[in-house]
Amino acid sequence: MIRKILIVCFVFALSVVGKSINAQTAYLYSEVDSVNIGESFNIKLEFSGFSEEDIVTIDWDTLDQLEHRSLVDSQLYDVDFDLSLGNFKGDDYRFDSEELKWEKDDQSSPPSFYNNFEWTVWELCILGIPGPKVTLKNGQSFELGPRYIYVRDPLLGQVEQLAPSESIIRDTYTFVDLLKEYVWWILGVFAFVILLIFSFRWYKKRQERVIPEPEPELPEPEPVIPAHIIALEKLSNLKSTTQSYEGKDKAFVSELTEIIREYIENRFGVRALEMTTSEITDALKKEVLSAQQIGKLQNTLNVSDLIKFAKAQADANMFDEFVDEAIDLVQETKEEEEETL
Repeated sequence: MIRKILIVCFVFALSVVGKSINAQTAYLYSEVDSVNIGESFNIKLEFSGFSEEDIVTIDWDTLDQLEHRSLVDSQLYDVDFDLSLGNFKGDDYRFDSEELKWEKDDQSSPPSFYNNFEWTVWELCILGIPGPKVTLKNGQSFELGPRYIYVRDPLLGQVEQLAPSESIIRDTYTFVDLLKEYVWWILGVFAFVILLIFSFRWYKKRQERVIPEPEPELPEPEPVIPAHIIALEKLSNLKSTTQSYEGKDKAFVSELTEIIREYIENRFGVRALEMTTSEITDALKKEVLSAQQIGKLQNTLNVSDLIKFAKAQADANMFDEFVDEAIDLVQETKEEEEETL
């Protein structure tokens, strides 16, 4: 009797193990949960316990309406991204059995097959990648869960403010201590004053002996050119030479942002040439600029930063639009000239 019970338990254990070995799983995952803007990363679609013939279609049309949540103003926008679909073929995001080409992993237990998709995102956001809908040969279908990736800006850093844990205790300072510490400075100043007095008396006596010559007429000071005149002239020259910057996106945006930053510094007294884009926009919020003007300026500077540092590309039409927006900004924020009588 005991022998029969042991045999039954053994058969039951084998059936449980067999089911666990042949368990069918499908998942979408990434080895990273955050990347920099312009940094490529892989999303892996893997099936375990299935055969390649079991997969009839993979429908990923949600990528056409892919949205992300911006970290700037918490609104939804169409995300700017590049996507390589690995071995999958086709012109859309719906793949049938003939378009599905898999890589196999025979080392896993049970064996699995997978495909890698390479992503590159060009915006600061929390990117939600929806899972595809999978249809099986037996007519069943299921949808995989999404993956979320934080796309961060490498130019922005966190600044920690440090403060002493205890108040600073200062020693009492007497006049004698001050005199001892700065005695040589005091003697030096005293000697300089004496020398200055004797030099002045000598110069005065010498002037009495020399016939004074008429003082030359000083040239009239050159008129100060307003900041908007300088900026508009440079922007006009830059716009007329846009074609010469073809293939030189970084050189163009560097010249454009330098003109804009120089104008902001001369017009509003903001040290824009030494500030980041976010510091400039924060400083200008205190000025008379409207939210729309600040938004256009921030967009121009952010895209320029991406072209300079993240190697993004732009066409000539975008360059013309940026120059026109910069000209409008200068015209709208220029300092009104006083009328002369």
